[in-house]
Amino acid sequence: MIPTRHSALPRNNTDPTTNSSKDAHEAVIEVSESVIYSTILPHTAEAGDPYYIGDAYSEYPLDIFREWEINSTNAPYLAHVKSLSSAWPSLRYLADFMEVSTTPVRWKFLREKEAERKDQYNRTNIAILDFDLSRNSTCKRFTNIDELEAELHHKENGNPDKGSLRLLVAEDLSRGVIKTLGSQFDIDPTFFRSHIDDYSWYNIRDRWMDPPTLKARRKHQNWTQVRFVRPRYFKTRESSQKGRDESNRFNVFRRPDDDQNQWPYMDGDAVVGIMRTKISIWISRDDSLGSGATGMPSNANFHQELIIDGCYRHSTSRPNG
Repeated sequence: MIPTRHSALPRNNTDPTTNSSKDAHEAVIEVSESVIYSTILPHTAEAGDPYYIGDAYSEYPLDIFREWEINSTNAPYLAHVKSLSSAWPSLRYLADFMEVSTTPVRWKFLREKEAERKDQYNRTNIAILDFDLSRNSTCKRFTNIDELEAELHHKENGNPDKGSLRLLVAEDLSRGVIKTLGSQFDIDPTFFRSHIDDYSWYNIRDRWMDPPTLKARRKHQNWTQVRFVRPRYFKTRESSQKGRDESNRFNVFRRPDDDQNQWPYMDGDAVVGIMRTKISIWISRDDSLGSGATGMPSNANFHQELIIDGCYRHSTSRPNG
């Protein structure tokens, strides 16, 4: 795949060599048109009891775990996460996420939908941007996990320029993306575990609860996270429902909730959806060409990875807010 070269990051990219013919800011997920996707959002009245997969006090393993369990012999990163989960129980939820390739609470809606599960397993939407010391950049977009693995393997065996920076921007997560990036860059599993979580507070039974990170540990981790609430404007109730249905196609659970603050006489059918949103940032520095492990030598090579949540085509951002 031949990259295109830019003097600055493009807002739109229509060059076919970048594997992207759509607006780069249109959070478009590559899905198969032949697949019929479930429209029932987890943790809603329609979805029923979320504790059918067990709660925080359930003995492990539950019978339902065996329904989605896969052989991790050829999946070393998944095996690594499972081995760590005996000491850090919250990582078990990441292992379940990788095996189901979405939040495990959705399992009962996917159990009989093999096509939908297959579509989710290797879903990929990643842009790789390389920057050199001359402030030039190249951008490639990948929607195929095999092509992504080949690109990362090719770069690993190459000779990067001194002082280069590589930025990977990933929309959504899947089993293929987690295992590929996690294995390639030796990423701490808590980075992925923290991103797949949606809520800011939990009930005492929630097995998807992610315990807060101690300050002493945060000082030594090479990743961080930005959390914020994102308002989305829907012109009609119909477009609001389409937005909720679209959110269910992403593997990472992010539910747009009605803000319940409409005035029919002024707002008509318009709805403002409130979404809990995260941007997760992981940074690694290759000191093999550097002059030491301390500081930030100018000839070191840096890798930075961003995981972002998806947007929806049936809504717009709120102006001035």
